[in-house]
Amino acid sequence: MSDAIARLNAALEGRYSVERQLGEGGMAIVYLARDEKHNRRVALKVLKPELAALVGGERFLSEIETTASLQHPHILPLFDSGQAAGFLFYVMPYVEGESLREKLDRERQLPVDEAVGIARNVAEALDYAHRHGVIHRDVKPANILLQDGKPVVSDFGIALAVTAGGAGRLTETGLSLGTPHYMSPEQATGDLSVGGASDIYALACVLYEMLVGEPPYTGSTPQAVLGKTIQARPVSVTEVRRTVPVHIDAVIRRGLEKVPADRFASAQAFSRALGDTGFRHGEAATSTAVPGAVRPWNRMTVAFASLAALFAGVASRSLLRPEAAAPPAPIRRFELALPEGGQVRGNTNQTLALTPGGEAVIVNVATGPANGQLFARSLGSLEMVPIRGTENVGSFIVSPDGAWVAMNDPTSETFIKVPVAGGPSTTIAATPGSSGGFRGASWGDAGFIVYAVGAHLGLMRVRDVGGVPDTLTVAADGETHSDPRVLPGGETVLFTVVPTEGEPEVAALSVATGAYELLAQGEDPDYVEGGFLLFRRGNALWAAALDATARTLTSEPVPVVEGTRAGRFYAVSRDGTLVYLTGGAAAIEGARLAVVRLDGSRSLLPLAPRDIEQVVWSPDGRSVAYVSEDQIFTYDVVLNATPRQITFEGINSRPVFSPDGARLGFSSARPGTDGTDLFVKDLESDAPPASLVRLEADQFMSQWPADTLLAFERGQGGRRDLWLLDISDPESPEARPYLTSEADLQRITVSPDGRLVAYESDESGRDEVYLRGFPSPGAQTMVSRGGGSIPMWSPDGGTLYYFNGPGNPVVAARLRIGPVPVVLSLDTLSAVVGPTREPFPGALHPDGDRFVFGDAEEDPTPEQTTGTAPEGLVLVQNFVEELRRLVGN
Repeated sequence: MSDAIARLNAALEGRYSVERQLGEGGMAIVYLARDEKHNRRVALKVLKPELAALVGGERFLSEIETTASLQHPHILPLFDSGQAAGFLFYVMPYVEGESLREKLDRERQLPVDEAVGIARNVAEALDYAHRHGVIHRDVKPANILLQDGKPVVSDFGIALAVTAGGAGRLTETGLSLGTPHYMSPEQATGDLSVGGASDIYALACVLYEMLVGEPPYTGSTPQAVLGKTIQARPVSVTEVRRTVPVHIDAVIRRGLEKVPADRFASAQAFSRALGDTGFRHGEAATSTAVPGAVRPWNRMTVAFASLAALFAGVASRSLLRPEAAAPPAPIRRFELALPEGGQVRGNTNQTLALTPGGEAVIVNVATGPANGQLFARSLGSLEMVPIRGTENVGSFIVSPDGAWVAMNDPTSETFIKVPVAGGPSTTIAATPGSSGGFRGASWGDAGFIVYAVGAHLGLMRVRDVGGVPDTLTVAADGETHSDPRVLPGGETVLFTVVPTEGEPEVAALSVATGAYELLAQGEDPDYVEGGFLLFRRGNALWAAALDATARTLTSEPVPVVEGTRAGRFYAVSRDGTLVYLTGGAAAIEGARLAVVRLDGSRSLLPLAPRDIEQVVWSPDGRSVAYVSEDQIFTYDVVLNATPRQITFEGINSRPVFSPDGARLGFSSARPGTDGTDLFVKDLESDAPPASLVRLEADQFMSQWPADTLLAFERGQGGRRDLWLLDISDPESPEARPYLTSEADLQRITVSPDGRLVAYESDESGRDEVYLRGFPSPGAQTMVSRGGGSIPMWSPDGGTLYYFNGPGNPVVAARLRIGPVPVVLSLDTLSAVVGPTREPFPGALHPDGDRFVFGDAEEDPTPEQTTGTAPEGLVLVQNFVEELRRLVGN
């Protein structure tokens, strides 16, 4: 029995006997209890302590009494409420069955008649409550319980009681009421004096989700959802699901109007309209802009059209002129501004793109660690505007006519395309196992898309109108084929070959024969008309003359652009317009130990600046271990003692404390040994570190979850599997695989209760965080969206924190633990990791309230800072002239 339940039972002795926790919501924790007086099972809901402290008991209980008189067949009544030993609680009937939230999690979409029936019943309950002066304020699937198949609405008036009790202090503390996906625009803007129209809006959202499978507005963060709630326009239900009657779509559209007065006058009117097949409302919602409105995509479309007309005019005039030797076009370079606060999304195979003629740049912009969206800028415009329907996109490609972008849908594991001008998506092919991305793709002008899914697979090809994919290449064992680029005509495909050992190479494939030739050492190839191969080596772009027909180089490769970001951070149009990303995080020669709390507050520990990375807390939170110049040190944070050096030879990394803090495990590549192996050092002894186990390939320590169990990664060549090491017999430790895959698996970490494992995998084409069972893996659950790494468990195991690179906020994944774990929410925290160093597994303090990592001082001196310039986008027009000059083709 938990401490909380024990304290509750002591406080409520004689009234209620608490059996177990049922769940947890935004405001309260729900327990199954027995009403001792009436001998019945009840749901006892306890206001969360931070909310109870803010609200105050008397005002809360006074307000909640107003809901006790509600008696309706579709309203869950309030049995009791009170205050005891600091607990604020209220009691409702225990409903045998499930919530609508659980039903939707399982079925996703409901039959139209069933969804409408539920909505009408809920509307009747809302109408009754509204007529009695009670507004729900938090209508959502989790508050709609299904009792014998009929809906009953719970928690009536609770939000009002909390709001009234809080006396306006909620905003000051950062607490908010309501769930972002179902909050009305007036709630989203902070209006606390909402009326019945707000409940009608939320019910329209719920009906939309029952029919479509997701709420009208989605996003990676609550802020993103609320922003769309205030400004965006939802896709019509009938566009997504054509079997929905038009009058149902009209009812939902009216219920979702931004202005409360434009919605239904009452919930009863909402219900009646659902039964009126002749009901209509305004114009049918479409994905195009409202007529007459000057929206961003109106401007984008006009810009594209103007450019097209301009290019057509230039072409027609050139046909009328006598032939003359045109002078070389001047090379022009520009810097492009990103949307305010945005960064170019990393960890994807295609981050930038140009329309084929170079008329517009499309950029994957990250506005947070779990958020990314495509933005486009016509070169005739100063504004970057978002492409609707591309939220949380990873890698993407553009069609030859510039009208479409294609990407992988992480939820359905399908390859889809979305109009650049906005509109519904179209499925091209299923990509099972991709879970959020692909390892590069290219849209040829012959109506085919070539792509690579997952690690160590070959290239696939599918028609851009949809169909069954076929295989173009089969990678050798341990080899990877990725980053395809289809040349004009579709007969040749450039791609990257990553061998088991050695450096990546650019290859040219004959689609007709399936044979390919290795061209040059490098990766991320592209093609410029006129016969130029462009590819990347490190932080530079290289080029060579290419005979596309013979698939051979006719010149030696030469560097053509220095200082680009390493990775697929460039794009080139066929006619030779180039865009690339420069800069990035600088390297800090001297770093301090930085402590960052979940609320974002930051402090520096007094340890003098040095090269510090891979910092982890000890189990008692008193000291840390870290890596500096390939050696491992420990440092007593409390005493500020001189750091103690633990290792003195080899290349050492990945320190982890034993559960009792008496030993330190780590990975080490020692002189005279082949590879990296696992070692352990007894911190209370002067004896040197001892080898734990030596296996083929490399071993990288990840976690020491139990006294006799260690978790580590094993592999080589950029691909690792997850392993466990049983050290119950120190003389004969037993290593066994936990999870093997064709993908690169890293950072295995077992949950505090030993029921789950979190880990990092690039199977989607970028690093994401996943869950599986323990000790047997079982089914996989994807946690992060849009990139994630370095998972860390909260002490209670109910939250999984993860990161998406230096300079980004921490994301907290709230979990519901069960036979199949469910991700309840992804919350972006105020805590931001340093701009130069990533945290490391084990960097979360044992109390679960702060992280530690090596970071720059507050104001690093120029002597401390080395590296490239700040991040920026550079556009080069007529880059083909530069290639002619440097390559000489």
